[in-house]
Amino acid sequence: MNKNLWITAQITMMLLTACGTADFDFAANQIVCPSIVDYDISLQSQAAIELSGLNSESVLRRMMNDYGILRQKIRLCHAAEN
Repeated sequence: MNKNLWITAQITMMLLTACGTADFDFAANQIVCPSIVDYDISLQSQAAIELSGLNSESVLRRMMNDYGILRQKIRLCHAAEN
């Protein structure tokens, strides 16, 4: 496995394991939306470059797509709180 692919895989796994589903606050009897990490444009650009180097059937592409969907669900959760 080449170094860039290995680094991308490690970052992907860290991102996916750091992001969970909504929690439940038993004391307040309500769902609590998890926080979401904001990435600056530089980091987003670097991620896009690394992802573009992966083939279209890459498992990492699929995982990053899943992560993007999860981030959108978290945004919706926060919007519903307000």
